[in-house]
Amino acid sequence: MKRDKFLIFRKLILRKNNFLGILCLFAYLPCQADLIIRAGSTPFTEYAAWIATHPDDHNWIKQLENQHPSKAEAARIAELIELSQKSFLTGSLDDAKKKFHEIADQADSNDWRPSERQAITYSMLRFYQLEKSRVGLSYLKKAAIFGFDIHFDPRIFPPPIFKAWKNEVARAQKSAVKISNLKDFTGFDIVKIDGRSYSLNETESLSILPGEHRISFLASHAQYFTQKISSSQLQVMKLEPVIMISGTCENPIANSEIHFQFTALFEEACVRSYNGQTWIPRLKNGLDKLELQKASYKSSQDHFTLETASAAEPSRKWLWFGIGASLVTSLVLIYENNQNQMQGGGGSSSSQTSLTPTHRQGN
Repeated sequence: MKRDKFLIFRKLILRKNNFLGILCLFAYLPCQADLIIRAGSTPFTEYAAWIATHPDDHNWIKQLENQHPSKAEAARIAELIELSQKSFLTGSLDDAKKKFHEIADQADSNDWRPSERQAITYSMLRFYQLEKSRVGLSYLKKAAIFGFDIHFDPRIFPPPIFKAWKNEVARAQKSAVKISNLKDFTGFDIVKIDGRSYSLNETESLSILPGEHRISFLASHAQYFTQKISSSQLQVMKLEPVIMISGTCENPIANSEIHFQFTALFEEACVRSYNGQTWIPRLKNGLDKLELQKASYKSSQDHFTLETASAAEPSRKWLWFGIGASLVTSLVLIYENNQNQMQGGGGSSSSQTSLTPTHRQGN
């Protein structure tokens, strides 16, 4: 048993992340990565500052983006397109048409990234090529709206197919609808239209092609919301975010639909952890002296980054860091001394908790 403990300790020391974890235990450093959600009363600039100065913590918006789609859902699209291509190239056209149809129908099921959007648009065009009917024609029109900005090598499609698609794209763009009511979505940070991201903090209006779209709204303090609606419906739509965390740092209140672990950021860098059922007290984490007003954020079509000035850590933490480092050094020396008297190997195990954010699905 004693030997096993030393072997496990060796594993912890030799692995960088775990070594830092040991330092955190002895030095009272806030090293553990958290899922950070902004409380409703906390200014966005303070949230941006926190994320920028705690790069290991998980940004709530990025968490949502990582789960819509999830790795498994993206992998499924890649798997289906491979099977479809195999059937298509080997002459099993009925099977290929069925699989391309299945992929094409996934268009509005998620906030797809560029690679998946390309696969779905490709499948729509292949289905149009193989399905000589009005149904096939409807997928040509869908490909024009869903994949208007996708680039293909023209040689991969028969010339009439590629030309028909380009003509549909041009026709749809002439009828683009201007969305100028973005002010009615105050409180959200990002809107995704068929997977394409637009910052609501930087964009006053935008144009989208006519037809139905998957619209998703994301915010650093609110539930994820998504709905399939037409461009004309979006023009008159109004939506208020469902705040996830309310109250104060002293008396926090979590939305009743939240059943996972996270850390809430309140005003003046006060943070409280939630274990899925109850709140856990937590000390301020060294941002009292941060110039929060200098925080800024940058967002682009499919990317979200945060930048700010660096934080000044309290001197007490450096004192504890020195003491903790000395303790760990002593433990390492003790371990090395005992290791010379030992033989054999061992292992350690680890576990990972999967977070499933709450969200609202529109009707």
